[in-house]
Amino acid sequence: MQNQNKYLFDSNVIIDYLRGDERAVNLIEKTELPIISVVTVGEIYQGVLNTKELQRTKEVIKSFKVMYITESISKGAVKLVENYHLTSGLYFLDAIIATISIENNYILLTSNIKHFQMIKKLKMEKW
Repeated sequence: MQNQNKYLFDSNVIIDYLRGDERAVNLIEKTELPIISVVTVGEIYQGVLNTKELQRTKEVIKSFKVMYITESISKGAVKLVENYHLTSGLYFLDAIIATISIENNYILLTSNIKHFQMIKKLKMEKW
């Protein structure tokens, strides 16, 4: 892997981390300031099962830099959906993640390559 500080971690990487997956734990803990999107935060919170798990998840999320949606990101994501939803099934939340990654020159680390593969400007690595 390249410089970990240039990665935008997708939800599946964070889920693996929360589950204690050794590979995810090692990667994230050696990354100076791991970066996620606000979409990932929302997706992770949607997956919690009880208040104890929510509290643990909130504590973990505090150690990440969260990238929020700006007007530019909103417009870029809408354009991606316009270009790729009908032909490739791109969804808006994935388009937001992709746009955050593109605008900040991050490499998206994800196990969902197929969700993003049509976006030529997006740099990705398979998790």
